[in-house]
Amino acid sequence: MVMRELNAKESQFIADLYKAHYDKLLNYAMQFLEKSNAEEAVQNAFADACVKIDTIMNCENPAAWLGQALKYSIQKIRRTKGQFANLMIYMPPKADAEFGMEMGMEDFPDIRPKDEDVDFLYSNLALHEEFQLIKRYAVEDKSIKNIAEEDNISLDACKKRLVRAKRKLKIWLNKQKR
Repeated sequence: MVMRELNAKESQFIADLYKAHYDKLLNYAMQFLEKSNAEEAVQNAFADACVKIDTIMNCENPAAWLGQALKYSIQKIRRTKGQFANLMIYMPPKADAEFGMEMGMEDFPDIRPKDEDVDFLYSNLALHEEFQLIKRYAVEDKSIKNIAEEDNISLDACKKRLVRAKRKLKIWLNKQKR
């Protein structure tokens, strides 16, 4: 990122955005990241705003712009921190919808793939029990508790299966890269 020094008007614009939206952005980010990483994601969104100050100042809805920047920042941090390594992360639709409304984005898009798209993309894995478990958790947005109840297993057993499934998927995806 190459950043020029902001003038007084631009600095005040960013400061006003920060005061008005920092808490909402942080609360949203903390749904997906631990607090220190969530704070980093929010700071990255504001850093992007400073770099693209002309764009955001001329934007019809700067809060929506910040919201999108935050989503990208969260995804980047999750990828670099190794959470769901090599697997695209989709935000839960309920959290996206609530956040979108808070930030003034009534038509906040749900960019999660349809089940058939995921099955097609990972067709070599679609019949594997581990893949279906990860899909139910990450794509269908089911909680570990719900999955455990559906599979009639304990919560701890479900967590362990999910960890093992993620590990196997990571190994499989790493092999596909070669």
